[in-house]
Amino acid sequence: MRTSANLWPRTAVLITVTLVMALSSASSNVSATPDVLELEAERRWTSGTNPTIEDLAIAELVGGGLPEIVSVGGTGTSGEIRVQRYTGSTFFDVVSPVYPVETAKGVATGNLDADPLGVTEIVSVGCGSTTGDISLWVLSGGALNRVPGSQLSVPDTCFHDVTVSNLDADASIEVIVTGYSPSLHLSRLEVRSWNGAAWTTKASTTFDVGYDTVAYAVAMGELDGQPPIEIVTSGGRKPTPSSPSDGQVAVWHYSGGILTKVGDRLVTGGTQQGVTMWDVAVGDPDNDLAPEVLAVGSQDWLTTNAASQLHTYVLTPGGAFNQESQ
Repeated sequence: MRTSANLWPRTAVLITVTLVMALSSASSNVSATPDVLELEAERRWTSGTNPTIEDLAIAELVGGGLPEIVSVGGTGTSGEIRVQRYTGSTFFDVVSPVYPVETAKGVATGNLDADPLGVTEIVSVGCGSTTGDISLWVLSGGALNRVPGSQLSVPDTCFHDVTVSNLDADASIEVIVTGYSPSLHLSRLEVRSWNGAAWTTKASTTFDVGYDTVAYAVAMGELDGQPPIEIVTSGGRKPTPSSPSDGQVAVWHYSGGILTKVGDRLVTGGTQQGVTMWDVAVGDPDNDLAPEVLAVGSQDWLTTNAASQLHTYVLTPGGAFNQESQ
């Protein structure tokens, strides 16, 4: 989740669980109003000054039948990674939180090195000042520990999001990260892999030279029914650093160590901050067997005329990336 959460002060961070009941109460053992989105539980805590939660991932990390909830964020001056469980009514910490120097902005999970024991790693991405950070974490010995040798510092980079997927024929799962270059004012997209001892850069690109761009989110999904699987990024693009932003949603292919932009769509509007697309996902909400890209953003979000944005896009088998609705 890439949001404008750090654009206003906060004193606590919050995790909530909401529940949608589409069935009648007679056919469900959960007490909820049919067809109503209701709050089921929440947990608040304060850590540092103006803390934020930037992203969440859910995976079974230690066994026991319940998945863990991994949240990342920080205070702007230090990060926070927290692993919790949810019992159906309350949250509790599985291990003590860790507070790395780097502010964590994105998180994903997976057995990245394909080890036979099936250990699931947590991959966090973020930045400290102008240096991007990619790190792996595991739960072991009753603590959350950084995997030795896994912390990777990337100069002139701030990473905002991460996802994982097997993009090629080898056994390792690729780590796909996105963000931007502070000095070049360009969005950055990278594909990396971890073999259990070291990182390999499989592809890296900055894009849209001539514009001031930032990529805030990345997602994966098969959009056109043919290989390779698509990578989707979202963010914003400005003609100049002082111009209002146009929202941007782009589709990419990775093949043979090369990232290729298949197409993109711009969302215009606003006169102050413009439009930025903060997050993106891939799914088939209309069940027509043609997956859509869903992107959310905001327009002039610091003004009284602020507006939310929700757009859907499709990629045709012929390679055309078109807006489907807004």
